[in-house]
Amino acid sequence: MTGLNWLVEILKWWRLAVMVQPTSFVQAMKQSLSSLTVSLITPNRIGEYGAKALYFRRKDRSRVILLNFISNFSQMSTTILFGVLGFWWVYESFPGLNLKEINVMKIGLFALTIGIGLVIIGKLWRGFYSKLIRDLQSVRNRTLLDVFVLSLLKYLVFSHQFYFLLVLFGVDLGYLECMSLLSLSYLISSLIPGFVIFDWLVKGSVAVAVFGRFGVDEILVLSITSVMWLLNFGLPSLVGTLYVMAFKFHSANNDSIVREQQKSAVQE
Repeated sequence: MTGLNWLVEILKWWRLAVMVQPTSFVQAMKQSLSSLTVSLITPNRIGEYGAKALYFRRKDRSRVILLNFISNFSQMSTTILFGVLGFWWVYESFPGLNLKEINVMKIGLFALTIGIGLVIIGKLWRGFYSKLIRDLQSVRNRTLLDVFVLSLLKYLVFSHQFYFLLVLFGVDLGYLECMSLLSLSYLISSLIPGFVIFDWLVKGSVAVAVFGRFGVDEILVLSITSVMWLLNFGLPSLVGTLYVMAFKFHSANNDSIVREQQKSAVQE
């Protein structure tokens, strides 16, 4: 399921990258995995935008950033959709359960995120932001639909991966209960800013708060979230490290060639 998770992610980026320049599946894989490696040490995966842009021509980089934003926004939309459904199901199915703290946390973090977003949009409204809006309008609806469907498929893959780990570790909860609690914990954790390298800690803490109300052992939940991080982020980032090193080596060779050409031109 880890392989399927990243296959869908690569296909999603491939669908967007070909809008900028001809891109093969292997190239899309290199761009996705190397950007994951870079994003580990940047807050909220900001490094992913710059890493992918480096693979394209300078004049196309702003469009690449926009397309990557579309990819991430689509994934976030599926998280919000399932998170709201999960919260509604838990609230309706267990009316006696105290979800006040979770509800307040969710609303507060969501409001904070929206507020920060509005401030940023206000700062960028003149100039760059208006250009992004024009570029966004140029993306075909069919492409947006394809990206959303792939985001939906990816969400179903990694959420069921978590569910199967819960079953494997002997958690005694029904399917709908597990999936609803999972979607709720993913929603809350996605609204908390942080570094991907500590994502297991954030998701683990939220999952403990959510699943703990149903009697699931804290150590068990933290173990599962750690395994999920290792499978879906740790191992792919190791592969991405090879691509990052190869990219740096290629860039260094290109710089050496340019310097030699300039030196020869001066001598002539």
